[in-house]
Amino acid sequence: MTIMQLGKTLDKNPIVLGMVQKEYYNETIFEALRQMKDRRICYVSLNKPAKTLHHAFALHNVPMEKMFFIDTVSQGLGQDNGEDNVLFCSSPAALTELSIAIGEALKSGAFDALFFDSLSTLNIYDLGSSAERFTGTVITKLQSGDDQGLFTCLEDDQDTPLIRTSSMQVDKVVRFPELYGRIDKKRKNTALALLGGIGISGTLMFLHPGGAVTGYVVGG
Repeated sequence: MTIMQLGKTLDKNPIVLGMVQKEYYNETIFEALRQMKDRRICYVSLNKPAKTLHHAFALHNVPMEKMFFIDTVSQGLGQDNGEDNVLFCSSPAALTELSIAIGEALKSGAFDALFFDSLSTLNIYDLGSSAERFTGTVITKLQSGDDQGLFTCLEDDQDTPLIRTSSMQVDKVVRFPELYGRIDKKRKNTALALLGGIGISGTLMFLHPGGAVTGYVVGG
């Protein structure tokens, strides 16, 4: 499956676990959200404050008009400023509180899909079977409400008990190797463009009689 098919995949398999390689994680999240732009999304963040996500999504052209955030990070940092489209929870490890928040959001009927970022963060807190029960409860809530859900995790965590259990509970497990190839190509082109810019800048400094640096050309 390519990430461009994510929308169709969710239509056929409403609850999906996306396993993502660590070095491509942020770009994969951005592209997944772009592919889900027509859905009203409840985004559950266990690793970044909503304010940081707002900035990153705006910078990478991720539509947020239909997005609501459940933020488990900001309160612990003293940054819960009461934004309109954010519900703050005390901690990623406060599973009962988080389960209630997700349940109320889904029960409201205001959302088409839950975006859960990420199961790997739950592993960091070493919550054991509590994390597995929590994830199972959220999946059951999605199923009972006929809602879609995309859970993310790092591929490196695929052999942990939480990810193994979750893999059996979701409708489909997906990976995104095709996207990684495109990301690598984009990164390479960006690096070449930067090197080209440095080369031009260095040449101009060499030619400019009043330049601070003379006698050297940087780059080709």
